[in-house]
Amino acid sequence: MSLLVPVVVLVGAWEALSRAAGSLFFPPPSEVAVEVVAVYVTGTGIVDHVIPGLLRFAAGWGLSIGIGVGLGIVFGLRPVVRDLFAPVLEFGRAVPPPLVLGVFLIVFGTGSLPKILLIAFGALWPVLFNTIDGVSAVGEDRRDIGRVFAIPRWRRLQKMVLPGAAPFVFAGVRISLSIALIMMVLTEFIGATNGLGFQLVRAWRSFAYLDMWAALVIVGLLGLGFNSALLAIERRVLAWHHVTDA
Repeated sequence: MSLLVPVVVLVGAWEALSRAAGSLFFPPPSEVAVEVVAVYVTGTGIVDHVIPGLLRFAAGWGLSIGIGVGLGIVFGLRPVVRDLFAPVLEFGRAVPPPLVLGVFLIVFGTGSLPKILLIAFGALWPVLFNTIDGVSAVGEDRRDIGRVFAIPRWRRLQKMVLPGAAPFVFAGVRISLSIALIMMVLTEFIGATNGLGFQLVRAWRSFAYLDMWAALVIVGLLGLGFNSALLAIERRVLAWHHVTDA
């Protein structure tokens, strides 16, 4: 309940200041809420824009998690391989994903594929490097114990490496979630016919500021909902870890 107090105060202050200023660019939250309902609840905004964007987001984010965890395990278990590819990894991490949007559009066209791949590219690095750190943190000594007791490699991976690396992996996945959501919107700015990013650009160009704020609210609500769901999953999967920390 105490968490709602700052939100109520902030929204109330925004409402009062907006009505006092009468600015076209900063409409009151009450009017934005009406627009959200009109476009995304009773209107076709969910089907036309939110769902197509979320499908691309899910595909790109899922791809980044799959590749990041898979490569992270390999590089974490094989430092020689990691050192070999270190320059490539550091270069890829250093490149801001929005800067390669044009390259992806040229190479893969203007459909959904370049958007999915760019989301995956942007969200990959936190998962990859956190997985590498997590697997490395398990330590060679613990893995040696598994070898001494002749535990099969896949069982060592399942019972020793992955549980030990899981807190690091979840930390990377949470970071990648916000990046993937940002990239979902950015990839819809150019060469798109639907999505919340498309809605934002169209509203901005036509001076429809209520539509622009309504799309921003939906993006914020999606981010809040996804983060809360991921936190709940993390607490359930890593319940042992939180108990140990306590």
